[in-house]
Amino acid sequence: MFGILDILSRWRIFGKPERKSPSDELSHRSACSTYPEQCQKTAPFVFDSVYSLLKQWPSNYAPNGHSAVPATVAPNTLLYHAQMTHGEPKNPVFFAFDAEMSLGIYGSTGTPTLHVMTTTKELRVLYLDGHSATLTKTGTLDSQIAILKGHVPAYPSEELIYNDHQRAVELCQLANQLNIDGIVRMNAGFEILVCDYHKSGVRELFVTNITVPGNESREDDPSLPRDPHRQPPLGYGNDFAEQNGWEWVRSSTSHYGNGAVGGIPENRVRLDICRIVSWYDPSLQSLNGSHRAGIRSNDTYENGWGLRRGHRLLEATANDIATFREWLSAATSGGKNSKCSQTNWQALIETIVDKYRSRAREILSNLEKDSSDAKAVHQIIHNIYTLTHAVLHPYLEYPVVGGVAKPEAKAKTLARCSASYTGHIQLDSLSEFEVLIKESTHIVVIKLCQWAWDLFEWTDGRTHNRLQQTAQASGRSQGDTRAIQQEIAGMFGRAVRISVDQM
Repeated sequence: MFGILDILSRWRIFGKPERKSPSDELSHRSACSTYPEQCQKTAPFVFDSVYSLLKQWPSNYAPNGHSAVPATVAPNTLLYHAQMTHGEPKNPVFFAFDAEMSLGIYGSTGTPTLHVMTTTKELRVLYLDGHSATLTKTGTLDSQIAILKGHVPAYPSEELIYNDHQRAVELCQLANQLNIDGIVRMNAGFEILVCDYHKSGVRELFVTNITVPGNESREDDPSLPRDPHRQPPLGYGNDFAEQNGWEWVRSSTSHYGNGAVGGIPENRVRLDICRIVSWYDPSLQSLNGSHRAGIRSNDTYENGWGLRRGHRLLEATANDIATFREWLSAATSGGKNSKCSQTNWQALIETIVDKYRSRAREILSNLEKDSSDAKAVHQIIHNIYTLTHAVLHPYLEYPVVGGVAKPEAKAKTLARCSASYTGHIQLDSLSEFEVLIKESTHIVVIKLCQWAWDLFEWTDGRTHNRLQQTAQASGRSQGDTRAIQQEIAGMFGRAVRISVDQM
């Protein structure tokens, strides 16, 4: 996702949590206390899932969605539906939030029409994360197949993967059971499946015949190259077909979700993260240990930490899938499940990512530098020393200042750092579904704080020794250059090379 967890996946700072006895009553609220070891492994995946919601860019790196989130679409939201036939759309209908997506799909051939519509009341929907509208056999449809079929086959049929109309019918059967209007999914851009747009108050504003003159003659032009594997028409489409495709990509990149670099998330969908349902919930024991494989042969993981790219639901049992469906019903039913702390979980997690991401990049960049001479070595150490101090500064009280031994100063620093984002949040203020987010976020922050302390302690011992108990001990300690070079090489060997864009 954003690289911090990738670095940590190779940094051997992981301890085994204390094993606790399973509780008699299983729920989201007790999942981490019942299965602490599994929670340690899934925590970064829950953390990353919340971070990535409704964002095109991180969802490209984790296309196999593992979350379902109740959401709403506000009144007066424009929706677009292009089709090759004339006449009003037939339910169920896929709508795009951006015209470019509809035009990219159906605006380049034949005699298409574009229906421009608007919502007249709030729509209640269910958002399925990842590339849930991308039709592949590598896991992008696992969550939908599990929910709709009760199991995920390792070798699905072509019909199961590519018959999206039948899937739409079945998704609408689910939507009817959940008493919602439709489903939001992502491909290159975001779409909403509205099961009965008349009933849901989606009103047509106008219809445009978007046929480009000369379509048919161009499509039948024998001088154009032919692709025998392509469905008719076999030509390139109209004069604007190529540009239509690029405009579709342009509209989707505006929702990359990387702030100033890549636009905003899809904010026309309002998530109720208080009721997020996750396949990473440790209570789903059939998936225990399954979050490790990758799409590519070189995708590797340690201690459950690393990229989510290849995670599948192949091992989910019928019982666990039934449990997941029960959670969906509870999450969308309101009533006793309407409790919510109003915590903006995605903003909180984005704050954590922003705090550590740039420093993690800079630290990795320093570890990549040439360390062939003593001057370079000590500059690298100094840079990492100041960067890690910046992370710990709000929480750090030096032993000589606090009048305590170094172990106590370390314990206090890590306790303050680890509790800084979630320690003050009362469990009884949270919905059943929020508890897993809180616990997962806390676990991730503990690792980040420990990671920062380990580097700070290592560099302090080779610079100023300020972590020693007495002021007299504070002084510059250069150490043996060759030994330090080996330590730097060892640390870099445990770090993951990651691109800036991937963060």
